[in-house]
Parts: sequence; C-alpha cells; structure tokens
Amino acid sequence: MHAFARILRIALLAALASAAAAATATAQGTVSGQVRDTGGLPLAGVAVQLYDSRGQGLGAFYTDVAGNFSASAIPAGTVFARTFNQLGYVDQLYSGLACVGFCEPTLGTPITVPNGGAATGVNLALAQGGRIAGRVTEPGGSGLANVNVAVVNAANFTFASATTDASGNYVVLTGLPAGQYLVKTRNQTGYVDELYSDVPCVTSSCSTASATPVSVVVGASTTVNFVLDLGGRIGGTVRDTAGAALPGVNVEIFNAAGTFVEQTTTDSAGAYLSGRGLT
Repeated sequence: MHAFARILRIALLAALASAAAAATATAQGTVSGQVRDTGGLPLAGVAVQLYDSRGQGLGAFYTDVAGNFSASAIPAGTVFARTFNQLGYVDQLYSGLACVGFCEPTLGTPITVPNGGAATGVNLALAQGGRIAGRVTEPGGSGLANVNVAVVNAANFTFASATTDASGNYVVLTGLPAGQYLVKTRNQTGYVDELYSDVPCVTSSCSTASATPVSVVVGASTTVNFVLDLGGRIGGTVRDTAGAALPGVNVEIFNAAGTFVEQTTTDSAGAYLSGRGLT
C-alpha cells in the first residue's frame, strides 16, 4: 500500500508539473504597432525593443517598409517598449518620451499583453534630430581607423557613439535633440584620447571642465574633428616564480593620482600591452 501511494504521488506531481508547463506555454501574446516620423512617413529598419516589468529585454523587432512591427510569443502581462534607430531620429520610450542613450525602460507607458491575445496600436512617432560627424587623424593628417567617438554630457554619460572607418571618418547616426553636447574619443591603438577640443582625456572619467561644448541643430550635421597625438604605452609579461608564462591575468593601470586608467589581459605567452596612449 505504501508503494502504491508513492507511485500515485509521483504521478500526481508529474501531472501538476505538466499542467503548469502547459499553462506557462500558453501565457503568451503578441505586440504590434507602427513607427513613423512626426510627419507621418513610415520608418523602416527601426528596432523596437520590448522589456518585461523588471526591465529585462524580451527581444528586438524591426519595422518593415511600411513601418510596421510585430512581436510574437511575448509573455502575458505588462511590457514596455523603446526604439533604436540609425536614421537620424530621436529614439523614444513608448509612448512619446524621448530616450537618448540609456533610459530606464519601465519609465515608459505600460503595455498590457493579454494571455493568448494581442496588444495592438503600439505606435510611435519619432522626431528628427541632429547629428555629429567628422574625422579623426594623427598630426600628419592620416586618418585613424577604429577610434570610437562618443557624445557625452558633463558627467561623462554617453548619449551616442560611432567608430571611425579606414579613412578616419565617422558619423553618429543616432538622432540627438537640439542642444549642447561634449564629444570625446576612445581608442586602443596607442593614441592619446581627447575631449573636443584638444583636451587630453586619458581616463574614462576625465574632467570635462575644459571641454568645448558642441551645438547640435535639428536636421543638420555638426562637424567635430580630432587630431590625436601618439602616446606612450605600458607592456610586459607576467610569469610565475618558476618562469612559466601566465595567460589570462588582468593587469590594471592607474595614474599617479590613483585614478584607474585601463585594464588589459595577458595573452597565451603571458604578455600584455596597454591600448590607450598614455601621457
């Protein structure tokens, strides 16, 4: 009798687990809508990112040529949405809240996804922004490739960024609201990073007090060029006491004031080399 009761209990638990799994599998719905500009023009290729009530991403869904997007298999309940685009428009949190750089997704308007149903009419109208573009070179005029150019505020919060091409040219494709911004470089090729204009910026948290603000106008591209000087670098090897190379060791670099500058990692031969140009 005891064995029979145990078997019955196992069967009951299995049935409950199966029912719970089935309930979970059906606790989904769809989300759909359209992205246009403020003049009513459909915008294709805009990513609509959905988030759950904790702000965790549920996936990105791209608009088609008519500006429409549709997301399936979205957990039922409350979700939030924001856009990401490279068309020069100012991104938004649904509904109508400008979102440049990082935005807390749950500050947007909640979207209710019914179990087995559809949340429709999640529409966004994006306003055109301004852009920043330019060229990064060395003192001799040669373009520097793979330099990241970041648009930041006085607290070094990044709004948008771009990477230079083989000729040193860059364009920040994210639309920026009209206003004043700071612009700085980030590179791992041994050149001394700068805040515009000509202000050395060796650490990621360098002071922005001496930077020159850049004005952005809606519908226009503001030119910001950099000329970076070659800096010094720190390198070496890390070995154990028997002389064997130690790969995968993190080496942290600080300046004389104790401010963190960079972290690099030893390679298979135990060698490391800093990427930032140091002064």
